Amino acid sequence: MPAGMSRLKRAPGAPDELVVAEVAAPTVEVARALLADARSLVGGSAISVVDRPAGALAHVLAEVGRHSYGGGADEYLIRVADPVVLLDALRPTLSARLNASAFGRGSGELLVSFYRRSAVLRYEGGAVAHVAAAPGEQAPVSEGGAGVPPDLVADLVFGPHGALELEATHADLNLGRQRALMETLFPPLRADILVFYID
Repeated sequence: MPAGMSRLKRAPGAPDELVVAEVAAPTVEVARALLADARSLVGGSAISVVDRPAGALAHVLAEVGRHSYGGGADEYLIRVADPVVLLDALRPTLSARLNASAFGRGSGELLVSFYRRSAVLRYEGGAVAHVAAAPGEQAPVSEGGAGVPPDLVADLVFGPHGALELEATHADLNLGRQRALMETLFPPLRADILVFYID
């Protein structure tokens, strides 16, 4: 078994069927080892596998002609208590995205209003140098910024759609003239996040 992967354990009194779900398997080899371990727990019984279409487990299942869960990749619940603190913690990631883009040599400020409060991101030399809290702005686009409703912060930061698609599907998310910069900082993501609980 690959280093760093702990053996699956069946909970006492668990039902006969074993479900392997939303596993953060970094490689196909790890996914194969995980499935082999799951099979050893149930003997000859069947196991159910739940994974997003692009996940490593889904790849292994495709190799043997079986299909994995085909549901949407947007079924998650993440609460962001303080968007400003979150964005400040993500400065290294945001800086890497900025540096790899056409904005990498520019400098400026980006106002992102969550309507009741705002964040101002100052960037220079390919890095997000500072994130500061600011008062809420009800018309951020007219101030040269972008507006993101508080309930869409997690979707923007962690979700599979990115800033542009979220703007297209949510009338209260408005990127204004900062559309390209917002999409650079908040692109669509595929990530291994537990997105639901299986009873």
